[in-house]
Amino acid sequence: MTHALILVLHSSIVVVSMASNKARVLVVDDDQEEQIIFKEVFSEQNYHSVLYFDSAQGALAYLTGLHSEALFPKLIISDINMPKM
Repeated sequence: MTHALILVLHSSIVVVSMASNKARVLVVDDDQEEQIIFKEVFSEQNYHSVLYFDSAQGALAYLTGLHSEALFPKLIISDINMPKM
């Protein structure tokens, strides 16, 4: 069964449709309140392979350090209004 997840943040709607809630997700947002919202929503939908970063630099360092394509996230959600973006 395909899962669909809809997130609404600051008047933006994000629709996520993935074949499995076991898919790896990466969230990049420097706003701690929004990270908490993402954590609550993903937890309610039983997504447990979610990684959170509060900077683009941290997320990029993580991604460039991966040595297996199987470890790459299937979905990246990023705030584009962060310092140094």
